[in-house]
Amino acid sequence: MYSEKSTPRAGQPPRAPISLEGERRKAMKLIYRLEKDCETFREKYLLGETDENSDEWVEFVNLAKNKGTSHYKDYRVFSRELDRLREDRGYLGSRVLTITQLEKVCERARQFERLYQLNCQRVDDALNQYMAKYCQSFFAELEDLDVESVRDYENGINDWQYEINDCLMEAERAKEDLHDIAGTSFVEYLNGYGSVLRCMHAALDAFLGVADPFRSWVTADEGYLTKVRLELDCLRRQKQNKNEVLRKNSFKINEKKSKELRTSFNNKKLGEKVSGTVSNRQFCRKREFSFVDKIEMAENILHERQMELEEAMNKLHTRPLHSLVREPSDGMKDKTARLQHEVNKMERNLEQMKKGKRNMRETRYHLQKEYHHLQGVYEANIKKAERVSEEFKDQKKQVRDITEDIKILDRKIRALKRVIYVKSHPATVKKIFFEGFAPGEKLDFRDTLREAIDVAAQGVGKDWSKMYQTLPFNPPRDPLLRSQDLELLDMDFKSVHPPTEQMALRSLDKWKSLSKVTSVNALVRTLKSIKKTDVAKQIEKNVLTVVN
Repeated sequence: MYSEKSTPRAGQPPRAPISLEGERRKAMKLIYRLEKDCETFREKYLLGETDENSDEWVEFVNLAKNKGTSHYKDYRVFSRELDRLREDRGYLGSRVLTITQLEKVCERARQFERLYQLNCQRVDDALNQYMAKYCQSFFAELEDLDVESVRDYENGINDWQYEINDCLMEAERAKEDLHDIAGTSFVEYLNGYGSVLRCMHAALDAFLGVADPFRSWVTADEGYLTKVRLELDCLRRQKQNKNEVLRKNSFKINEKKSKELRTSFNNKKLGEKVSGTVSNRQFCRKREFSFVDKIEMAENILHERQMELEEAMNKLHTRPLHSLVREPSDGMKDKTARLQHEVNKMERNLEQMKKGKRNMRETRYHLQKEYHHLQGVYEANIKKAERVSEEFKDQKKQVRDITEDIKILDRKIRALKRVIYVKSHPATVKKIFFEGFAPGEKLDFRDTLREAIDVAAQGVGKDWSKMYQTLPFNPPRDPLLRSQDLELLDMDFKSVHPPTEQMALRSLDKWKSLSKVTSVNALVRTLKSIKKTDVAKQIEKNVLTVVN
């Protein structure tokens, strides 16, 4: 009853894929058949079935066992005896209804076994041969970057696989319970037939439960590229906005830098002015002290001259009376006049000195006031310069952070482009089919065979014809046809001694065009078989190692 009449057939090796859509369709075909067969089995064999006649079945089987010589281990052994029991002329043969019911019990068990095995194979093929094999997120292309659409799809894949495996485990548990109920004889199977029916229902429910995660997986895979492209557009907009912010912040950082330099230059000039004010104040202080010393000396000299003048005046006024008649000749009057002149002059100088002292003091007070004012301005400017410097550092840090964000966005954009390229590339499913793929690997779409052919053509030398005779062909090509191929290759060159590298390249291109299945590994094996191990190792090192 239950078999695969169209492709894909459960249990058969899959064919080379054509497209990702085709592989998804194959997986869902298997799941649709699973659902259809489960519902058909339920309607045909389980709907309305009960164990109300199980006692009569057990009685009949025991009678048949007592009359016969065989032990009914399971339904298979008993079903082979049904034809004999139906033809029995006695009491057993007269119970037609019981025999019919037992035939249906055996047929139900047989069809359930077939359906169970077929559904397990269908789920395994749909999961491992189609969905898990081709419906990948290719998160390895992100190189440890966190992209929401890829992360959500990869997490979804893990969840769906877990749900599918969980449903299979439930079906397996129901099958194990069914096996435990059957025990060691068909009689035990019939005694617990109510539990048998429940186990069959549970197994069918478990199989039907795999359909939802498969549908969700297919739907998510169909919309995966759309979500990736939407996130790619979002990342591009974010990058554009970040570039605009970076441009504005770059202008601001230049302004902050100019402001810092200008503030530093003004502070330097103001510091020089403060230092000059301090120097001038110290100079004024020294001049003031100098005036004090000079005034003291001038006052002392003035006092001496005043004493001399007073003494001369006393002498002049105490002269004899006869000196009033006639001018004395002792020169006292001239001396008095000279001393008076000197005293007057020294008094004027002293007054000038005192005035200079007052002026110097006023200048010093003015410079001191100016110093305190400039010192306050200088300290305020120093704090302002520190604040500007901190703002400049913060602006630089912000610019560095924005630059790093832009670099990360660039990496994400390149990674998503790579994911779109790999996911939408028509050769991806073929590459996975022929070369295999495990989640976490990166696909390489380089033409590795062409690279290997170039390396082999350069190193094989004069053994190119031997290499061509040894290469594997699919479909097979006999030595006669290969010799004709080599003759045709020789005829393409008019020179007597054609270049070996060119001939080797032509022969390998011929092999690539005539054989349906060609690979780097096949070329490496051929080179090793003709003792060209060094060339084979060079291919393994420069081509296969890089790919792996």
